[in-house]
Amino acid sequence: MNLFSERRSFGPRISGLESTLPGAGTAAALYRLASQRDRVWALGGMWGLVGCLLCAWVWCLWCEQLGRGWCSGAESAVALSAPEAGLAQPALRLSAPEQQAGEAAARAEAAAGTADQALPGPGSQDPISDARQWLRSLRLDDSHFAVVTDGEPVAESEQELLWKLLYWARRLDPVDLERWVRRHWDFQRLAANVSAERGQLFELRGRVRRVEPLTPPAEVAQRLELPQYFRCECLLEPGGKAAVVYTTAVPPKWRKGAELFERTSAAGLFLKLAAADPQQPQPVFVTPRVAWYPETLLGRLGMDVGLLEEVRPRGPIRAEEREAFYQMLAAAGRTGPGELLQAAGRELEASGRGEYSVVPLFNEPETQVGRLVYFTGTARQVIRVVVDDADIRARFGIDHYYQLAVVTEESSPHPIYFCVLEVPKGMPQGSGSGFGERVTVAGFFFKKWLYRPSGSYTNSPEPDAPAVTYQPAPLMLGRDVVWHPRTEPPTDTLAAAIAGALFVVALAGVWLAIWYYGRTDRQFERTTMVRTLAGEGPLQLDELAVSAPLAPEALTAASDATAEGDEFGPRHSRPNGPTAAGPEEPGGS
Repeated sequence: MNLFSERRSFGPRISGLESTLPGAGTAAALYRLASQRDRVWALGGMWGLVGCLLCAWVWCLWCEQLGRGWCSGAESAVALSAPEAGLAQPALRLSAPEQQAGEAAARAEAAAGTADQALPGPGSQDPISDARQWLRSLRLDDSHFAVVTDGEPVAESEQELLWKLLYWARRLDPVDLERWVRRHWDFQRLAANVSAERGQLFELRGRVRRVEPLTPPAEVAQRLELPQYFRCECLLEPGGKAAVVYTTAVPPKWRKGAELFERTSAAGLFLKLAAADPQQPQPVFVTPRVAWYPETLLGRLGMDVGLLEEVRPRGPIRAEEREAFYQMLAAAGRTGPGELLQAAGRELEASGRGEYSVVPLFNEPETQVGRLVYFTGTARQVIRVVVDDADIRARFGIDHYYQLAVVTEESSPHPIYFCVLEVPKGMPQGSGSGFGERVTVAGFFFKKWLYRPSGSYTNSPEPDAPAVTYQPAPLMLGRDVVWHPRTEPPTDTLAAAIAGALFVVALAGVWLAIWYYGRTDRQFERTTMVRTLAGEGPLQLDELAVSAPLAPEALTAASDATAEGDEFGPRHSRPNGPTAAGPEEPGGS
């Protein structure tokens, strides 16, 4: 007999006397309270077990999901906020806009109208194999070079040709420049074939000693868009031979007229020999730009650091910054795996600081351009960006790079963007609120750029645009990434399946237990109680906890009520023996 059956079997006996015997109502109330308490404790324990198993199952599933995307070793992922929730915006792409190409064509037409020149027509199919043929296609033919006299500096009669070469050199396509430039040449051969070599492209490397700014007449400045140009005195390698290079762009630090000894390079169009001595011919070249390689890490890696002076430290990426971006990315690619991280670590150790701070990158970008740093954080975005520009592929060999949005403990919730050439094999790629990979990345600070989070309704980066449209973030350029793969959590898919199966088994067991208890009670009512109570005599007063003497009329009424039967069926009498302990009342019979 179980707990429910024992409690339930006495229910009818007590309830039948509530209305006739003093104290019977109290006994019935006590019985009901005890019975309900037992039921509550039993059912509460069973369903508590069910709840515990359910919580364990949900915990296993949650831990598995946490381990897949959010966990990174022992550290928790950084929570996303509104600025970072839109990291899935289009990747950074740097291509010269169509508007810039249209403006260049318009300028070319304007210059051609004044100088009686024109670009080759679209129907021209003749292949151009060198720079001299390209100049002929622009109608700078041999008749223009006939005015040049060797053995003396540039004369006034030669300045018009010089200015036109400066104008067209700026329109020289970088891909064509790479195809036409002569990298290996010597002064003696050049001096022996001056007429044949005029207008050809030569690679120049050496040191710049002096820079002189020059101003053309106002009419020339307006016609050829040439407000200023520069005369550079250089010592070319090998041998330190003197040369003169005219250009339209030099680093601002060179424009002060002081003596210099800076490493430089250029691709120059040969114009003439400025000296009569065959041993010191002093060739004259025209180039769109003179590169600068200072004694810094970027300079030693072959980046024209002078380009960084044209980068605006704040704001969106401009077309004028495209060359600086890819030159810095290519310079980072010339290092070996992990070399940038090691170099940044040495600089950090020499400074005596424990770690790099993101605060200067956000608040003082003007002083941070070109600085090498590294950070460890959670990459919320890792996407591959394809480079379609033919000149970038040809000059730097870059056909793609990877863009990472890294959130550090200090920068949270704002991301730091890294553009790198390589990511570790097997490293997941993607973005979104559930994506996160722990990484350490070293890179050079390029600028504090503006990225557009998803959900923005305008594409205008103007100052009067809504603040929610664009978000600022440091933009770093590096070579590779150190990936810290997450530690696999102890629970996996198999463990989750086992936990689920145990939960189902436990739930089925509880249901069977409840069904069995109910079935036992009903069976007890139909068999045991009927047989037990059928042959019993009249109810004895000592079965009840009655504290006061009973009148004969009450005893007669109780006997009649018992003889009439109760809820269990036919008439029967109460079982012998006391069911509720209590002191015997004197005088009872």
